[in-house]
Formats: sequence, structure tokens, C-alpha cells
Amino acid sequence: MPNGDKVLVTGGAGFVGSHLVDKLVERGFAVTVLDNMSTGALANVSQHIGNRNFRLARGDVRNALRVREETKHSKVVFHLAAIADVQQSVRYPVHTNEVNVLGTLNLLEACRNKDVDLMVYASSCAVYGDAGREKTCEDHTLEPLSPYAASKLAAENYCLAFHRTYGVPVVCLRFFNIYGPRQNLGPYAGVVARFVQRLLRNQPPIIFGDGKQSRDFVNVKDALKACLLSLERKKAVGKAINVGSGRATTISDLARLLIHLTHRIHIRPIHRLAREGEVRHSLASISRARQVLGYWPTISLKKGLQQYLEWSRKSASQP
Repeated sequence: MPNGDKVLVTGGAGFVGSHLVDKLVERGFAVTVLDNMSTGALANVSQHIGNRNFRLARGDVRNALRVREETKHSKVVFHLAAIADVQQSVRYPVHTNEVNVLGTLNLLEACRNKDVDLMVYASSCAVYGDAGREKTCEDHTLEPLSPYAASKLAAENYCLAFHRTYGVPVVCLRFFNIYGPRQNLGPYAGVVARFVQRLLRNQPPIIFGDGKQSRDFVNVKDALKACLLSLERKKAVGKAINVGSGRATTISDLARLLIHLTHRIHIRPIHRLAREGEVRHSLASISRARQVLGYWPTISLKKGLQQYLEWSRKSASQP
């Protein structure tokens, strides 16, 4: 894609979206962010305010008219806006469906009618359900365990159906557990953010379940590589592609590593009952990502956590 082309990023004021916006602006694209700011933060994109290649549009993907308007002049759409929390989806399944499924359908309709060159959809490893300890490839059985997972799979299926039916050029990236700077520290924060937040307050991390459940943690910088590679690799169109590290880490091991990195060796985790809708194990096969995108993760978990801790300490010290 030539620099200067217009790109729409839904959810672009959020954790992953704002990092993507940074990279796109840096590369010279004209970026519009569509975000309702329910979980996004103005601080994540404030450095771009005043840049002629950046525009922030406050709006909701459930509003079809607004979506059509913001898609009108875009060559590429990165769709990251979503309800991204399992427990929130368990409490509010209808709202989750409206945002994650109807919102995606609105984007697809707009892309179909405006001849957008590419739509990249941020899917989730949650579509696999509990896939076991082995590496999960993209043709694995899909058995979502939560309303969140079901909504991401439904939206992904709409993306692939619009590609097959209407020729909408779509890439579905199934992200595994992304972590890194700007990760939400609110009530629906990811496990890395929650553990770090408590440890920096000299509080024990809370593990839901026995801690033997495992996740594939991928640094946000590596996740961004997959997004940007999608712009260049036409053979990725029409495919679902795992984006992870290809390494599994148990939640107990994650807690131990963070306890070591924060020098809180006197602290022991607290265990509570496992939560509804949570999968037991999640691990990506990234063979397709290597073959189709040329993707390869480069940031180790230890290095990535050290970077996240540096950012967290700096953020905590700011007024």
C-alpha cells in the first residue's frame, strides 16, 4: 500500500489499536480512529492530535450510518473495536453480540459498498474453546465456551462469508493473549495487567483456579507485525490466521516470573474459584502465519514483561 492512503482503525484509542495507529501514522498513512471511548483512552492517541494525517472520530460501530460515513474514503479498515472481556460477556451477552457481531456486520456492509481494498478483523483464540495442550492450528474444531467467544466466531464467519459471497478482501487474525504497554488497568484487565497492578501495590496476584491453566502470551509489538504484514501479503486474504508466540505459559508460572521481576519474593499468589467461560489451555500453531504473512515473533515473555513493568511504573508515577 502506498503511503498517504486513508486507513480507518475502529477501537483505535484502545490498547492494541493505539499502537497500530502509532505505526500507521509513522509510515505516513492518513489515519482515522473510530472509537466510542468506552474502554479507549484519549491519552493513547493524544500525541497525534494536530497531525494532519490523524483524525479522531468519536462514534460507535453499532451505528451503521456513522460506520458508512467513516469508511467512505478509506482504502483499508482495521476492525479492533469490541467487547473484549469474557466475564463482561457472561454478564451482558446481548450487548456483547450487538457490539461484536452487529458492529462487524456494519463494517462489512460499508466495505462492500465502498470497495475497500482490505479489511483486517481482530479475531480471537477464544473461538477454539478448550483446545488442549497441543498447538492449535486454524483448522482445529471451533467450540467457543463463552458469549464473547461465540460473538468473535460469529463475526469471523461473517467476514469470511462476505469474502466468499461478495469478494470483500478480508483477513481474520486470531490473536492469542496480547500484553504490553497501555493494556487496560480497569476491572476487565488481562491477567498480566492485573498481576502487575497488584504486585506493584505489594498485593498478591489472584489466580482463578489451580494455576495450571496455560496461555500463549504474545507481545503487542509482535501482534502489530501481523497487522502490518497483512497490508502486504495478498495471499492472506480470505484466511483466518493465528497470531501468537507459539509458547505456552501456565498462570502460576506467569505469577512466579512477575514476582521475581518485581522483586516481591515474599509474596505468594492467592487462589480463588475458576471463572465461568474461561478455557483451560490455549496455544497457537503459527505455521500459517509464517507461511502466509512471513510473521515471526521476536520478543520473549521475560523481555516483554520487563518492558511492561517499566511502562507500568512510569504510568503509576505520573499525576
